[in-house]
Amino acid sequence: MISILKKNITSRDVAKAAGVSQSLVSMILTNAPDKKIKPETREHVIEVARRLNYEVNINARNMKSRRAGAIGLLSSWDENSFVFPPVIKGVQTVCVENGLGVVICTGKAGAYGMKDYINYYLQNRIDGLIYISYVGVGNEGVIEELYKNGIPFVCIIGARDLPGVSCVDVSFTESGSMAVKHLWEQGFRNIAYLQSGDYPDLNYAEKERIDGCKKAAEEYGMTFSLTDLFKDSVEDADRCRAAEELMKSGSCDCIISTSYACFLMLKAAARAGINVPGAIGVISLDNEVYAPYLYPSLTTVDEPLVDIAENAANIIIEKLKDGGACRKLEIAPSLTIRESTCRKACGGMRTSGQ
Repeated sequence: MISILKKNITSRDVAKAAGVSQSLVSMILTNAPDKKIKPETREHVIEVARRLNYEVNINARNMKSRRAGAIGLLSSWDENSFVFPPVIKGVQTVCVENGLGVVICTGKAGAYGMKDYINYYLQNRIDGLIYISYVGVGNEGVIEELYKNGIPFVCIIGARDLPGVSCVDVSFTESGSMAVKHLWEQGFRNIAYLQSGDYPDLNYAEKERIDGCKKAAEEYGMTFSLTDLFKDSVEDADRCRAAEELMKSGSCDCIISTSYACFLMLKAAARAGINVPGAIGVISLDNEVYAPYLYPSLTTVDEPLVDIAENAANIIIEKLKDGGACRKLEIAPSLTIRESTCRKACGGMRTSGQ
């Protein structure tokens, strides 16, 4: 039996088929920066490369450029959280478009006590890092180590209050404003905002959410009150009793909080026979994965995590090309309307952006 080996298509083959030089093909297919190439020429070469099933030899390209050709991704969030999957999707989308790989880092120390993302950078396995941090992150810890080792990086979520740190975050003020506007449209008028702790001690995200809610409530002529409802409760049973007392007090007809507190409100309402959303509406300012599966399903203001991740990936790529100045972006949230606030005809579940 004679075996026929499939010929590997080279950039020289693409150049011959496209009627251009091999160097021009290389510049186009490796996204070489600062090269003025006519759009029609670029499109023609890319189309020919696709037709020939040409694949860029990433290892050869990186040996020439002395780059790893990959971006590291490190997360302080659990991989099962609502944050991790959409961020991976967004980062991968941009990296694939730019011919880059994505390396998932754990943050764990190896045999010599060095964190894996530092080791990967020093071994030229990643060129930079996207760090999924958290609101309230400080310069100590991961960020300090990144600076110390000269690793280019950008943060997703958090770090907006850290000078010099590039980051992409959601507009929390707009999140609060969006929640209140929706409640007003659905006929709610008296808001209870469940916070955790005293206002001066809250992180910037929680303060901005509250400020956004409060300002919007004033604009729509709604009453607005803050309550640290669960401060004296440790067990969920005690928290549910506190939630039931609040709902029965008549002091509010809608609740704004984050997902777990909203879950407790829905649980307490079900046990007490309180109709949601007829008697009281409940809306969350984040979107845990279980929100659609609660009863009733929970309306949420969502962080546009795919968009946030794509912006972060573009920022780190810019940094790798030219150093890039510090950039801090805020991305507008979106609203997913579900049963917990839908007093009027909502047309089922829908998502609307601001």
